[in-house]
Amino acid sequence: MVIFFISFGYGWTKIRFFWKRILQQKKVNIISTKVLLVSKEG
Repeated sequence: MVIFFISFGYGWTKIRFFWKRILQQKKVNIISTKVLLVSKEG
């Protein structure tokens, strides 16, 4: 039971770290897309 909780916690932190990285990449993509749109209009 204890091993299960340890492995679950470890997996959860990995998932959270992975998710944070995905969100950061999406933010960067959104920002770069906005910059591209602005530069095209200008």
